[in-house]
Amino acid sequence: MDGRELSAYRIVSAIRASSSKLQPIPNAVHFFLFYPRQRYVELKFHHYVALLSAAWLSGTDFVILWCSAMPDGHYWHQLKSNLTAHGKQNQLLLATRPLPKRVFNRNVRVIQHQVDVMKLETGITIGGIILDTDVLTLRSLQPLRRFDCVIGRESSIGLTIGAFMTKPGDIFLMLWYMLYQTFDDRQWAQHSVLLPQQIWQRYPHLCRVENQSFARPGWTERELSMLYGDLTNNTKIPRWNWSNNHLLHLWRFSRPAINETSVRRLNSMFGQVVRYILYGSESPL
Repeated sequence: MDGRELSAYRIVSAIRASSSKLQPIPNAVHFFLFYPRQRYVELKFHHYVALLSAAWLSGTDFVILWCSAMPDGHYWHQLKSNLTAHGKQNQLLLATRPLPKRVFNRNVRVIQHQVDVMKLETGITIGGIILDTDVLTLRSLQPLRRFDCVIGRESSIGLTIGAFMTKPGDIFLMLWYMLYQTFDDRQWAQHSVLLPQQIWQRYPHLCRVENQSFARPGWTERELSMLYGDLTNNTKIPRWNWSNNHLLHLWRFSRPAINETSVRRLNSMFGQVVRYILYGSESPL
């Protein structure tokens, strides 16, 4: 399919056969990239690495990019070339749909919240592996497909909407979505981070929580220093040991100076991980 645009109906048809009784979570990774006022969506370097890592390391059958317009740019063409060169072009699917402007008759104007609603709706109706576009895949997610729902822990008080796995029609996700009846666009993390934690605390049997392997290191200054290097002027902060990570959240990493060339010698955990994904070795090149 080589990145061609498909309707939501064809996306559902394409991945429906990828789940089973033993692995109820469909074997498809969903990413969401929306810039509503732009004529095309330009992939950035971290988008490229995220999509490529999902295609190569997650064990998925499909990587689905939901977007507001056709992707373009250097990294989009590089992504397609990489997958085509290795016979993986049929893994990459494009899908478009309007951003939801309302949920349960409540206005949703903040684009990040609109995408959050879309993630939940996609998980409930289609199922699969739902990832933010700044989440890298570091090892296979196949062992986790035996659960009905898996989600990462973002902090001690919240779970993350940026990295979760679900079967279609999952009860945990439907409870989460139903709580959007009280949605308030002015509250940043209430429905996307805090409420799923509260649901899980009440019904822990409904969803497996990955405390370390989906969303750590986290967004605190100390843990970002473990990922990117010294941000705290404390040279004793160690690098995060990512050997057990399934996923790595970059927390909206967008430094334009970092590319496939400069990352070769980048002295940080981020440099190690990207080299591992792109070149098969974490050591400087």
